[in-house]
Amino acid sequence: MKQTLPEQIYPWHQNVWETLTTRFPNIGHGLLFYGKKGCGKETLAEQFLAWVLCAKRQPNHLACGECGSCQWLKADTHPNYVHITTDEDNKKQNAKIKIEKIRDLLPFVQQTVEGWRVVVIEPAEALNIASANALLKTLEEPGERVIIILLAQHPQKLPATIRSRLQHFALDRIETAIAEQFLHTHLPEIDQVKTQLLMNLSGQMPLQAIQLAQST
Repeated sequence: MKQTLPEQIYPWHQNVWETLTTRFPNIGHGLLFYGKKGCGKETLAEQFLAWVLCAKRQPNHLACGECGSCQWLKADTHPNYVHITTDEDNKKQNAKIKIEKIRDLLPFVQQTVEGWRVVVIEPAEALNIASANALLKTLEEPGERVIIILLAQHPQKLPATIRSRLQHFALDRIETAIAEQFLHTHLPEIDQVKTQLLMNLSGQMPLQAIQLAQST
């Protein structure tokens, strides 16, 4: 999930961002960010985990980017953040997240440390039955000051027992006018006809539309 984060929240995520940062820490410890490819759910997860860990966090603002915590994140050395995905050498389409990776979370979420801890699991659909059951135990008995974020493109593929213990945030509900304005801002050279074509080809997801435009 390492990438250069935009300096602002994507406009279609603004309401979710306000909810997350103004209700924190009373938003629950398990969050499900879901939506179609190109909706920016990975970026929002990164922005939120940085905000949670930031020493100077403020509601509706991004992480400061300057404190010790933010510097650790930039260097990918933050001790209070764990990112779980499929094995690097097993990125095939149906790769699964092994149970060992979830079991290894237990010491991390149960330890007593200063500050908050954040776990990001993606793609959540890659959890197999065993790893999902292990995660369920963690969701039922989390440690203090722990946030677990699951990212999914197809949330219905997650076991109902997992889904029921998460706060759900749909990140692909994007108004057409907002999406088109975003495209015009980032691709000012394209006309309305090409804008419509890109949006149709990308499932109405502006980030996917920009990627398509830049690959042609």
